[in-house]
Amino acid sequence: MACCFFCFFFSAFTKVGEPEIKLVLNGIHPEKGGKLLVSVFRTADGFPEDGKKAFRVFELLPKKEIRIQGIPAGNYAIVILHDLDGNLQMSYSMFGLPEDGFASSPDGGPRFSKPKFEKAAFNHTKDGSQLELKLHYMP
Repeated sequence: MACCFFCFFFSAFTKVGEPEIKLVLNGIHPEKGGKLLVSVFRTADGFPEDGKKAFRVFELLPKKEIRIQGIPAGNYAIVILHDLDGNLQMSYSMFGLPEDGFASSPDGGPRFSKPKFEKAAFNHTKDGSQLELKLHYMP
């Protein structure tokens, strides 16, 4: 596939005192190494592929539970890429299958198509949010 499925850029701007988002990542394989690229979108514009249009993008070490800070209360959608090769985008096999792990809010999203913002959106409250997401890896 010529165009990248997820294109992410690193951003680490956080604001103290804003509610955190706790993400529990089911099915993650931290032993594979790489980085987690977590993109938080406020609107459908650019979702899920264009990390330049995300509200925030975080580059984190892969683990089962992560906490994101600096996100004010509001409606958001999240996409996660477990970037195994460090190229900051989804890698594909010669058959067009994703080689990296991926997920989207609120429940891990579709496995065989790109998620839609409207289905991935959730309300992040002033008290914080907790989401369980399922990472998908193609065989």
